[in-house]
Amino acid sequence: MNCKQALFRSKVKRTIGLVVGIPAALSLAVSLLKFLYFRIDNDSQIGSMLATPAKWFVHWIYSHTPFLSFLWEHAPIPNHIRIDTEENLYFVLIYAAFFIALAFKAAGNKLAERYEKMRELVDQEMITASHAKMARSIQELENTVEIPDASIFSQKGPLYIAPLVVAVAGVGILKLSGF
Repeated sequence: MNCKQALFRSKVKRTIGLVVGIPAALSLAVSLLKFLYFRIDNDSQIGSMLATPAKWFVHWIYSHTPFLSFLWEHAPIPNHIRIDTEENLYFVLIYAAFFIALAFKAAGNKLAERYEKMRELVDQEMITASHAKMARSIQELENTVEIPDASIFSQKGPLYIAPLVVAVAGVGILKLSGF
């Protein structure tokens, strides 16, 4: 693809990453806060001790974020005891959407970096061509330059490694807190 196409694709990928990622991140945060509020008190001594300040904290956040009322009403509450529930499926889909959005954002950033490097090369070529009296227009040079595309599936960190690390850390925190 040429420079204009690369710039357009990088903007589209970054926009998709933001449009999908921000609501997914907010929904994940609300889901985890609802999980904390409704599932923390499990009749154990540690659970009861942690429940009061945690419930107060979640209620404070709920009362100070009226603009998130849609998410507070519809965000799924994950169930760590029964994994095969419908709410867990929705939670996993939102979790996956968040990391896919991160991969889109990373692919867009990588493509924008490649565009900037090629743009610098085009500028250098223009300077050297002007000294040699073989000047070509910027449009001609930009159309001849090929920039390789950055796929979201090549983003190993945000798409493959980060979800596993976050899931393992979450399970560890749940086990340590007595769930």
